[in-house]
Amino acid sequence: MKSESASYKAAGVDITAGYRAVELMKKHVQRTVTPGVIGGLGGFGGLFRPDLAGMKSPVLVSGTDGVGTKLKIAFLMDKHDTVGIDCVAMCVNDVVCSGAAPLFFLDYIACGKNVPERIADIVAGVAEGCVQAGAALVGGETAEMPGFYPEDEYDLAGFTVGLVDEERILDSSAMREGDALIALPSSGVHSNGFSLVRRIFDVESGSLERYEPELGRTLGEALLEPTRIYVKPVLSMLRAARVSAVSHITGGGFYENIPRALAPGFTARIEKAKIQTPPLFDLIARTGNIPERDMFNTFNMGVGMLAVVAAEDADAAVAALRGSGVEAYICGEAVRGEGGVLIGADGKEFMHKYDPRKSLAPRDITARAVDSEMKRTGSMCVYLDISHKPEGFVQERFPLIYETCNRYGVNPAREPIPVVPAAHFQCGGVLTDVNGQTSLDGLYAAGETGCTGLHGANRLASNSLLECVVVAKRALNSMLSLHPLRKDSPTPYDIPAWHHGDTALPDELSVIYHNWDEIRRLMWDYVSIVRTNKRLDRAATRLRMLHREVKDFYWGYRITPDILELRNLVAVASLIVDCAMRRNESRGLHFNTDYPGKLDHRFVTQLHRW
Repeated sequence: MKSESASYKAAGVDITAGYRAVELMKKHVQRTVTPGVIGGLGGFGGLFRPDLAGMKSPVLVSGTDGVGTKLKIAFLMDKHDTVGIDCVAMCVNDVVCSGAAPLFFLDYIACGKNVPERIADIVAGVAEGCVQAGAALVGGETAEMPGFYPEDEYDLAGFTVGLVDEERILDSSAMREGDALIALPSSGVHSNGFSLVRRIFDVESGSLERYEPELGRTLGEALLEPTRIYVKPVLSMLRAARVSAVSHITGGGFYENIPRALAPGFTARIEKAKIQTPPLFDLIARTGNIPERDMFNTFNMGVGMLAVVAAEDADAAVAALRGSGVEAYICGEAVRGEGGVLIGADGKEFMHKYDPRKSLAPRDITARAVDSEMKRTGSMCVYLDISHKPEGFVQERFPLIYETCNRYGVNPAREPIPVVPAAHFQCGGVLTDVNGQTSLDGLYAAGETGCTGLHGANRLASNSLLECVVVAKRALNSMLSLHPLRKDSPTPYDIPAWHHGDTALPDELSVIYHNWDEIRRLMWDYVSIVRTNKRLDRAATRLRMLHREVKDFYWGYRITPDILELRNLVAVASLIVDCAMRRNESRGLHFNTDYPGKLDHRFVTQLHRW
């Protein structure tokens, strides 16, 4: 005996239509039955017995999603048998990114009016998606909601559960530099970005019926192409290769979805020229006048999924995918760092000519490469391109750089940043212990200038600043252990008074400032990125002259901070040059073209002690 309510029907809900829809969809659901299914339609819950054979630690992976405003295209075209595939795809493609195989699927349809034939068409698409994914359709819900939805409209959402052995969950921590990025082509726009698509094409104006020669079909047919389901191809790839990550390219495009799959400290270096973008995306960009960056930040651009695969397994992975019907291809590599790339004035990378690590080479190598490129081309700078990152990335990670760039009219999120090399004239030059104690009693050195063993003749990022903080604290503790602070404690050392002349401050302070500038230019020209014996000798000669000039000109004046700083600048610069001239080798930030090789470490240690 069937339930029936005339009152409910008068309110807009036809129970009998629901029964009719269930009868029509049964044949579609039957196609999805797998060995784990228990029972059939009609229960309060879908029953499924998973096969756990061979699994050490089974893990369930769930996913849920809908179709979004792509449904509007289906409404306008009155075609409803493909959106179910989209619904399944959006869920199972997420689940397989963990390495899990989908077990079963449930759908939820909310409509303004239950038209059994239309509901059956929707479920037919859901069933087809389940068949493609190898998942069972174990249940669902159809809710008739008059007054909430228009009679000819509906919403569609789904939910899936997958299964994977814990030891086989994809783990991005296994990612290695140089791992291959493999693109799995999409079938079109898939199910994201349709709010923009609908606005661009004004879909309610009849444009969906327009035949587009470059697409080989009507615009509506192209837009309604269902989302590709990658479950079986990806599972095949996982059996054939070492895969550390898989990214489902959905809303947010490349910029949002690819970083989600990468290990901390890694970025994706994608060769844009290799991306096989279907004509539909060109039509969208051209019609809507959408910038390229916005296209890659909204749509999949022809890449429905991206896999990170061990470089040595890349060919096997591509072969497995193609054997499953997916014409995959390698489109880039995983690299360490934030993904910034050095380019010349011509917009082309150049670091590969200097080091196989390219833009991730150590800073001494990078600085020399930049210096060489600037001299070779006569350009005032090179450029650091990090515009592939999301809009807010640089602002969040490097706020000061972002602020400075914008102050000079450069938006690092959208254009390359002009850069020049910076010279580290001295790094790790003063030999100390881990407390910063030098061989001179009472003299401590901390930070970049100290050779503690914590960093050497080169360094990474700002580790010298961190070392300065750590070693300075240790130095203080060392001092206090020798000379504890006491209120009645006398000064440990008798520091003699500073003797100076009585002449007032010179009127021509500009002379001092000119000397400062001269020292800066001298050090940059002769003692900076690349050194030679001849350059060092010229620097030493001029510094000796400056030392005499400073002594002769300023000795009789009353001591001021400006004069002291000038004296110190000359003294420190002279020490740096003298030290560089004694080194018949190249090491880290000290690079002498007359002595490009390294000396034995024991000899260098002795040299430091001298």
